[in-house]
Amino acid sequence: MPRLTHQDLLGVIQALGELYAHTDLATLPKALVGIQSRLVPCDISTYNEIDTGTGELRAVHDYPHDDAEKMFPRFMAHVGEHPIHPNRAETARGRVVKTSDFMTQRQFERLGLFNEFYRYFGIRFQMAFYADCGEAFWTGTGLQRIHRDFSERDRQVLGLLSPHVGQAYRNAKSISDIRDRLAVLSRSMSENNCGIVQIGSDGRIRWMTGRCGEWLRSYFGMNRSTRTQLPDRIHRWLAELKADNSERIVLRGHRPLVVEQADRTLTIHLSTASEEETVLLLREDRETRDVHLKSYGLTAREREVAVWIARGKTNPEVGQILGISPRTVDKHEERILHKLAVENRAGIMLRLLSHPVA
Repeated sequence: MPRLTHQDLLGVIQALGELYAHTDLATLPKALVGIQSRLVPCDISTYNEIDTGTGELRAVHDYPHDDAEKMFPRFMAHVGEHPIHPNRAETARGRVVKTSDFMTQRQFERLGLFNEFYRYFGIRFQMAFYADCGEAFWTGTGLQRIHRDFSERDRQVLGLLSPHVGQAYRNAKSISDIRDRLAVLSRSMSENNCGIVQIGSDGRIRWMTGRCGEWLRSYFGMNRSTRTQLPDRIHRWLAELKADNSERIVLRGHRPLVVEQADRTLTIHLSTASEEETVLLLREDRETRDVHLKSYGLTAREREVAVWIARGKTNPEVGQILGISPRTVDKHEERILHKLAVENRAGIMLRLLSHPVA
């Protein structure tokens, strides 16, 4: 067995770094085709998935011929003749094999597979392995040459890469699934005027759902160049919460940050807080027009209380938002009911909802 050089091992390390850097399942096969051909020089590099149920083939390759795709039905018609294919279970854990491990070159060139498919491209020598990707199909990658067979050094080098292909595939699939779910969550929250902002231990924004960037720019004057920076007002609010709860932040019952604009309000709640991360929940509410409430003789504070009651907030919640005690909110509610000539909170809601925002 030949001894690999320092340069060989550096090439493998670089290839593994490239392989694991690709976390998108859609682009991983094409990336792998390039990675393995740079690691072991060849004329053609391929990635194949064969569905064990339907027999359908998905091929990613760097064939230089424009009509290569038209030739694949010929490949599938003779794939059972391939000397490596019947031994795929043996090689599924990344063992690298060559066609010459199973038959002579003369035998290979007598196959219908060779004459109907490989001869067209001039391919005479192959080296391949199957990867265990945990899916209902066989995943195989192959290197192909026209003029000379692969050496044992080539086999050893590719053998250092092969066990990692299945793991890289599973990693990419898991990450792609998470991205898809987060995209669904982000769309759902945006449709309901809600959002999530994740803040790292350094106080910078790590991630946020769809509309949060728009809200931070609109309500706090942030620009796109500072999109990872948390607005000073939110920093101060978080610092005040921590000061109020020196040992730990009490998530339930904390005072949310409320920022108002002409016809809308952004409310920010603290969802999770730890040394590693902080998660904020954001919700934007379109204002119910309360100008007409002046005609009932409501003060500015009473109108604020009425608006929050109309949004379904409890009196303790209204007190937290406005920075007043629940008892004070109770007193405001009594006066609001009297001035609006209604009997309960539902009546307050109806008064405001009868004058929606234009």
